[in-house]
Amino acid sequence: MDATTETPDVVLDLRDRPALGASMGPASMGPAATGAAEPGQRHLGAVRWAGLGLLAVLNIADLVTTHIAMRDGAVEGNPVTRTLMAHGALSPAKLVVLAFLGVLIARSPARLHSAIAIWFVAGVYTMIVVSNVLVIGQLPH
Repeated sequence: MDATTETPDVVLDLRDRPALGASMGPASMGPAATGAAEPGQRHLGAVRWAGLGLLAVLNIADLVTTHIAMRDGAVEGNPVTRTLMAHGALSPAKLVVLAFLGVLIARSPARLHSAIAIWFVAGVYTMIVVSNVLVIGQLPH
């Protein structure tokens, strides 16, 4: 076979949606639409679930370090968090958000941009927890 008649074994397509005007039936949307997941999608799905697990751990760490800091004299700087804490609703609010993210992950196809977004938020929460720990270290005990 010459190079013009060979078909590629692997096609790399990073687009999230079919091109405008393309058929929108299940056959055009690939294996994810028919229930079969490609290996890359399974991997991205696992990456998203791992990110959600890390977010859950970081949210618990945020709650614990925030409560320790406030017990030792710090003041919550985030007005939304401060209001939720005053009404005892911070933990339930965090739980609802994490559950909502879990539903989104379970119901949506694995996409690179969603995995990146989850891990970006996990990075932000890591900085929040580190900041809380640094504040606790500076408070008088």
